[in-house]
Amino acid sequence: GARESDRYDAVTIAAVADDVETLRLLVKLGASAKLVTSRYDGTALIAAAHLGHDEVVKVLIAAGAPLHLVHNLGWTPLNESIVLGNGEMLVCAGGSRVWWTIRWGPGGA
Repeated sequence: GARESDRYDAVTIAAVADDVETLRLLVKLGASAKLVTSRYDGTALIAAAHLGHDEVVKVLIAAGAPLHLVHNLGWTPLNESIVLGNGEMLVCAGGSRVWWTIRWGPGGA
């Protein structure tokens, strides 16, 4: 895939924009959620987690986005969500497709 000046592909652009409809269409058409993008060598999942885009995170994980990739600043999607996002991160438990919401802050764990 083509990338713009920040090395974002279309999947990452849709993820950052919280554009779930476009993201689903891109994935349906065969776009990869696994690409390493951005000047931070991250992924669309890391960007979406950073911004707290929970529905986008679900779509990306279902599309096979790497859960444990560490970008060049040393963080994973979960780190991004906890430190920089809205405090929520959806995590897929291996192949079981079971979702947990880990909440940090008032009323959280």
